[in-house]
Amino acid sequence: MTLRINDILRLDDSPVCDWEEMKHSYLCRFNQFGFDSRTLFYSRDQLHIDRLEQVSALLHERVGPEDSLLDVGCGYGDVIPYLPACRYVGIDLLEPFVREGQARRPDYDFRVANLLDVDTPFDWVAMIGIMGTLPYPEDVVSAAASLCTKGLVVDFIDACKYSGALNRYDLGQCANFLLACGLKQVDIIAPPDHPWTFIVAEKAGYFTPEDSVRPTVRNAAQISRI
Repeated sequence: MTLRINDILRLDDSPVCDWEEMKHSYLCRFNQFGFDSRTLFYSRDQLHIDRLEQVSALLHERVGPEDSLLDVGCGYGDVIPYLPACRYVGIDLLEPFVREGQARRPDYDFRVANLLDVDTPFDWVAMIGIMGTLPYPEDVVSAAASLCTKGLVVDFIDACKYSGALNRYDLGQCANFLLACGLKQVDIIAPPDHPWTFIVAEKAGYFTPEDSVRPTVRNAAQISRI
């Protein structure tokens, strides 16, 4: 199943078909903007802050101090002040980002790594603000689904709200993909006035153990604090 609507990803007018081309696009922006939200493909700082505040509400409802959390595409670790207490590991493909994250927050664990090479399970996997720039979104979502023991939190750029060059997605198709990966409960949370939509996918379902083979999808916008 193909997740993204667009045939090819373009970053700053250049086609991106593999990891090296994606890294090159980020490094070009880093050389231009430094450690700035524009390096992460935000047009302004407030959009980055909005996204972090929104995911914070979702994680605080679900993640506890005993839980391990893998932050995929952690960048400089900007999400950390927004996290609930947890056992955090951040990974990113870009060494300058990882070095900066470790320097800013030496008490946290940052690593240069590709999710596809990770084989250690985590209670939760978070993928925030990365699905728009990935060359292999299906592989990454499948890997996250297999690694998490409780669930994952991910946002997708909604094709109904955005028509630009970044990866854009059909949210129903994304929910079905996650169910096919073995998740049992999928909540879709669409913040108003933003092009991204969050999906919280959990390994446990709403039903009793006898019924737990039945997957569920719900649009949780009306119950979200976002």
